[in-house]
Amino acid sequence: MSYDSMGDNEAEKRAIHDFFIHVTLPILIEEGGQFGIAATGTLFKIACRHFIITAAHTYDAFHPDRWHFPSHPRKGKIHTLGLAEYIHPSSNKDALDIAAVELKDSESIAVLEENWRFLTLDNVWLPDYSADAIIVAGYPSVRARFDEADSNLYARIFIVRQKFRTETPEAALRDGLTKGVDFFIDYQDAVNEYTGEEISTVSIKGLSGCSVWGYRKRGWINKGFWSAEVPLKVIGIQSAERQGQYLRAKSWGAIIRLLQLLDPDVRDAAEQTAQAILSKLNPKGG
Repeated sequence: MSYDSMGDNEAEKRAIHDFFIHVTLPILIEEGGQFGIAATGTLFKIACRHFIITAAHTYDAFHPDRWHFPSHPRKGKIHTLGLAEYIHPSSNKDALDIAAVELKDSESIAVLEENWRFLTLDNVWLPDYSADAIIVAGYPSVRARFDEADSNLYARIFIVRQKFRTETPEAALRDGLTKGVDFFIDYQDAVNEYTGEEISTVSIKGLSGCSVWGYRKRGWINKGFWSAEVPLKVIGIQSAERQGQYLRAKSWGAIIRLLQLLDPDVRDAAEQTAQAILSKLNPKGG
């Protein structure tokens, strides 16, 4: 794949890259007076409630009460989350490896609403092999630099094209699978779509918990106008890696099921979306 593979023209490419930058949140941790990237999360809103979605192992390593975020995708003051509630499966936690942090601090929510982008149920899909490509977008910690002079963290987003792995890796079979949740991604390219940089030797530490996207050039929905949301749907959360071989991901459907436990409004909104997606995946109902 070449650097110019996503989008039919420069305007579409810029829109896709800008979309990823605004929906992909670096999760920052302070250690020794300096900030670094611990993981990557995705902002999500459902039934007027605000969440950061990531992998459960991310906040086992760094509890969310230590999390920070930048006020702007490109440059800005670093904030704490403030009041938040931490949500993960009550059972089978290690196998599911999904988690959500519900934001309850009005100031933090206002900053994120102004400068970042919360996904909604309109952006969600399930792992679908009709995708032309799989896109993984996140922030590797080795490409982050904290400048004490202006108290800013400078980081570089990786937007990397991959493909579905059609067979379950043997090592993953030994580890155990969660039916309907686990899927696997083969390495296809080692080029950062955003910069054209060859990144095969760069550690992906820091991308843990980042979103996995399905890209379909003709789009997932019929719309009268083009936007980056037409060819892109979030389908999963990156959970683990086997270096140089494959990535393991968890279906975004598991996130929806997790959030459905919160209250009837969330449950009803999620159920309607799940049924709409399933009907499009299997229109004959057979």
